[in-house]
Amino acid sequence: MRRTVIHATLLSMVMVLGCSDDSSKEKDSGTTTVDAAPLPDGYQKWPCEEEGKSCNAHDTCAIDAICKRDSNGDLFCIPTALQDCKDELECTDDICKGMGLCDNLPKAGFCALPVQVGGSDAGPGTTEIRCFKKDEANPTDPCQVCDPDTDPKKWSPANGGACDDGNACTKEDYCQNGVCKGVNYASQCADNFGCTDDLCDGKGGCLGNQLRSDYCLINGACYKDQENHPNGSCNICDVKKSQSAWTAITNTCMINNQCYNDQAKHPSGDCAICDPAKSTTAWSTTGNGCLISDTCYKTGDKDSIQCSECDPTKSMTAWTALAGLCKIDGQCYAQGDKHTGGCAECDTAASSTSWTVKGSYCLIQDVCKNPQDQDSIQCAECDPTKDKYDWTPLSGKCKIAGQCYADQAKDTTGCLQCVYSTNPTSWTPVTGASSQAYDFESGAATGWTLTGTDAAVKWQVSTLKPGAGTYSLYYGDPSAKNFEGSGANSGTATMPAITLTAGKKAGISFSLYMDTESSTSYDTLKIYVGSTVVWEKDKTVTVTKKAWQEVTIDLSSYAGQSVTIKFEFDTQDSVANTGEGVFVDDITIYHNC
Repeated sequence: MRRTVIHATLLSMVMVLGCSDDSSKEKDSGTTTVDAAPLPDGYQKWPCEEEGKSCNAHDTCAIDAICKRDSNGDLFCIPTALQDCKDELECTDDICKGMGLCDNLPKAGFCALPVQVGGSDAGPGTTEIRCFKKDEANPTDPCQVCDPDTDPKKWSPANGGACDDGNACTKEDYCQNGVCKGVNYASQCADNFGCTDDLCDGKGGCLGNQLRSDYCLINGACYKDQENHPNGSCNICDVKKSQSAWTAITNTCMINNQCYNDQAKHPSGDCAICDPAKSTTAWSTTGNGCLISDTCYKTGDKDSIQCSECDPTKSMTAWTALAGLCKIDGQCYAQGDKHTGGCAECDTAASSTSWTVKGSYCLIQDVCKNPQDQDSIQCAECDPTKDKYDWTPLSGKCKIAGQCYADQAKDTTGCLQCVYSTNPTSWTPVTGASSQAYDFESGAATGWTLTGTDAAVKWQVSTLKPGAGTYSLYYGDPSAKNFEGSGANSGTATMPAITLTAGKKAGISFSLYMDTESSTSYDTLKIYVGSTVVWEKDKTVTVTKKAWQEVTIDLSSYAGQSVTIKFEFDTQDSVANTGEGVFVDDITIYHNC
């Protein structure tokens, strides 16, 4: 009877406590065949009434409890399994909530919070729960802290404290409501180029501006890799070749700021083509007509004054004078026609492009002069026996750069002097001074480097117009007696390097004749020492057109250095290039004075 009372008492307890989590699950009647999981030692078993039926084990960790008989034949509610709610964290209380659910409640003063671990560029990694004490920061984000009073299972936003917002161009980074913020100073390091990364040190300093690998930065502008030159030229940005300069496109010609493909015809006809094998900067003539002033003419075409014609057998780049006619200063004259001054005439046997002086006269700057007529400064005279086309200095006088000097007179530097017997039209270095002279009378510019972008128009030694003697250094086409070529053209003449004596005066003196445009923007002539311009046409000194004059440049600031001097001529365009060109003679570099 005692056992029955216990069961009744237990039954009343079951009614008070309620049913098991799985009480709604009915089992088959009869003896159960469900095998219970091993229970921990000391596990409290609760009696039950109906074998094989679901029962209440009075344990929220119990799973699928069933009423079974033990070895003594007594009925007890035995769980099929026990819910394992342990999270292996020392800071949590592990609680079974029933229905297979768990809760891990952080203990007082602790938080159980997620942390990102194992991340890389390949992926974000994984998240695991770790224990943190009050006010401890997230190891991956210092602006998140443990605040068990707010929420022990969620990170709380921090205010204040150092952090790193990941932006190198901010400084004094601090946490503000869970977000890392800093004072942005990127503008201090910016170079305003969209193709560079402006590098900062995160402390208020700059580390420079790094050009991105897929861009070029050329002349202060950004260009994407393989982007064409904006003006349509034959250049592209090719970062594999250069990120600071344009890369020429192969098998093209860049002529008059326009790009043409190999074998492309001239816009005005088939007298010229783009032939990169011959020139990448000028038209190459084909022989099918003439290319004159950048226009194609057919064989036999006449110029506007009917004085010359296109004759490719004689010149493909200039008009050929018609038989018995002279084309002088844009006018047409027949054989024997006289100059207005009467001292010269058209003589095609001598020249079809200039007046030929007849008799004992001089034609100086297109004005007829009688023998012994003197110039305006009484320094030179007309002496047909010596020169019919320029003034001849009077005995004992030098006419240099438009000024008259007595024999042995020195210039303002004291390094040069007038030596009538040696050269009455140019300065001569004083006795004791070191010098290097070039008069080109050997017929060559020995040691010089001469270039030109056009096959015929370039720097070369010529007999066309010597300053003195037979030869001079000339930029132009000797056969055409102009510098037209096949379009815009340029070239350089670079003399051998020379070392100037330290602590002494130095300079260069030369004779110059220019038959070009007088504009400072076109037909430019510049003289360089290394990469520095030391003289320019009509800027450093006014150049008199179609007359020989003396030019002197002070080089004393280069004393003690080895210098390389270069003459550079550039038409800049293809217009008005019918003059004879540029002549340089009697060059003297002096120093040690």
